Amino acid sequence: MNFNLIGKNIWFNDNKVRIVNKHTRLINKAALFLFIIATINILRALLSLYFQIFNEDPFIDIDYIWVPALVWTILFIKILISPELLYGYNLFIDIIKKDNIEQLELANVWIINSKKEIYNPQNIKLKKQIDKNIIKYIAEIEKRASDIGSFKDCKYSLSELAQDLRIPNSHLNYVFKYHCKISFLDYKKNIRIRHSIELLQSNYLRTSTLESLAREVGFASYNPFFCSFKDITGLSPKEYVVQLKA
Repeated sequence: MNFNLIGKNIWFNDNKVRIVNKHTRLINKAALFLFIIATINILRALLSLYFQIFNEDPFIDIDYIWVPALVWTILFIKILISPELLYGYNLFIDIIKKDNIEQLELANVWIINSKKEIYNPQNIKLKKQIDKNIIKYIAEIEKRASDIGSFKDCKYSLSELAQDLRIPNSHLNYVFKYHCKISFLDYKKNIRIRHSIELLQSNYLRTSTLESLAREVGFASYNPFFCSFKDITGLSPKEYVVQLKA
């Protein structure tokens, strides 16, 4: 029954429009592997039955008890090294992506599995190329952002970032449009405010003022720094400093 079911739906499927991707290939290999395991176990059971019926020594079957132990050990190892068999390939990949993105410092602004509708034909083509590399792209953006130098410049553009990262400008535009909750301009502000928080935590104000801090992280004056800081953190710079000292 198993052979008939698996063979009909997987191994000998004549459907010419059947989609072949990583998931279906995984199912195909897993089905074959599990069928081989089941076949070995059936043969082992028949062999055991033969010894019990036709052999005068009732203990000879014990000599082969290692066979099912070996078979099940192989099966368990296969499951352990292939957790996508338990989760399903797509869900397993989503879990990996989630774990990777949560390690980023601005993880809350990124969307790995975007649900936004795409109508532009060019963006539909880009989706196929970018989705499989989205974690890599985001990680490279974050790595570049950790070097505050470029992001201090208010004129620093997305095309310049693309040039620095050696990523096509159209790809970065797509990433910020469909996989980021904020615009590139707001992302730059987030990077600056994050840097200002790092400086505050390292006692920057011991020798400097909030006004100089604003200029240090790339703001022209204190007022836009104040507004951005409060918008992003929910506290004014002075309130944050008080909370930091508490």
